[in-house]
Amino acid sequence: MLEMAQVEGFARQFYDSTGDKPAWANTLKWQAEAWGMAMRAHFESKRIRHPSEQDIDAILASYRNNQRLLDQSVLSDRTGLPRCTGRLIQRPRMRYPSRSARNGTVGAVILRLALDSEGQGINPEILASVPLGAFDEQTLTTVEKWQYRADKPREVGQTCTLEQTNIVMPFAFSLD
Repeated sequence: MLEMAQVEGFARQFYDSTGDKPAWANTLKWQAEAWGMAMRAHFESKRIRHPSEQDIDAILASYRNNQRLLDQSVLSDRTGLPRCTGRLIQRPRMRYPSRSARNGTVGAVILRLALDSEGQGINPEILASVPLGAFDEQTLTTVEKWQYRADKPREVGQTCTLEQTNIVMPFAFSLD
């Protein structure tokens, strides 16, 4: 887990000569984060001691922290309206795939999606998964059914928008 934190820290800080983050650095960052999540899920399911969040955060903090906020939710710039307050209704719930449970597989998926003007999850994309492909189908088919519900539905489209891009969501799958 500590080595994956080193890899993630390196990938987070890397920019090319144009000041942009190359695709390989983004991919490496997401893969390192997914591996760290999968290892944490494994250790916790086996009740094995593992590095603390503080240890991992200290490693990440030791790298230059000039990362652009590529991995954080950003507002849609199509409407110019702020995002409506509300919550993502996560129904159906994310479930541990039964075939993985039978095999005892532990893993993680990091996914990116957007919300359309109705608050429906669209364009889900797997950024990283460990083990590769084991939980992708389950994650994609579940998240596509989720919807963002505004606290004040009458204000949608008037004073705020449901549209949002670049929402990054991590999921860990373990037997517990």
